[in-house]
Amino acid sequence: MTRHNSTTIVTALTDAVRFAPVGQKDAELNAQAKFSAISVDNGGGRNPRLLTGQLDVAKLAHNDSGRYWQSIQYLAPARESGIANVCTWSTRGCRDVCLSDSGRLGMAPAQIAQRARTIFLVTEPAAYLIQLRRETRLQKRRAMALGVPHVCRLNGTSDIMFDRVPGLVEYLPDVDRFQDYTKRPNTYVDGRPVPAWHLTVSATEMTRTVKDYVDGMAVVVNVKRGDALPKRWYGRPVI
Repeated sequence: MTRHNSTTIVTALTDAVRFAPVGQKDAELNAQAKFSAISVDNGGGRNPRLLTGQLDVAKLAHNDSGRYWQSIQYLAPARESGIANVCTWSTRGCRDVCLSDSGRLGMAPAQIAQRARTIFLVTEPAAYLIQLRRETRLQKRRAMALGVPHVCRLNGTSDIMFDRVPGLVEYLPDVDRFQDYTKRPNTYVDGRPVPAWHLTVSATEMTRTVKDYVDGMAVVVNVKRGDALPKRWYGRPVI
């Protein structure tokens, strides 16, 4: 039985970010040590990472436009970690075809890494933030070497409301833009989207209307290779 979900994780991160240290080497080493211990306990390596750069992700590498550098975090989706449900709004169809089980992500080392990251996030939120700040700094250096912005996705295989954590954007200054896909019904805070965080709603087999998603929606369409996409979906243009 999982005891945590997106709401409880956001609450823990909100508390942690208020007191998270900045620029303290000892704190960074301590956070890395905690992450390493969790990784080893779950059968992983001693030098785990939260973020993966775009050259190490086949899908991102294939879509590389050269206009920005992307980093992404893959957690154990839905309830697969055994400690948290990180996909509160997932559906059966979503879980059946989850990216977590495809390609390299479906291999044992990647599955172990996803679980270790999720456990680290849930059990050590303060250390998680310190580790995340350090890794975004390293990813930013790669972006700067290319002369492009650093774009980060924290929900590669999860749907946690990171954008609802007050102060998180400011705590991670080495991210030029956050973006994520989500299935949650409301992507606004006080009637407005969160600055610096671009959210795209991902449709499911349960989606029946797009009236609440005026900013755009991603829809998976099953068509044969070479066939044209439908021109409209529930009255909205397909682009």
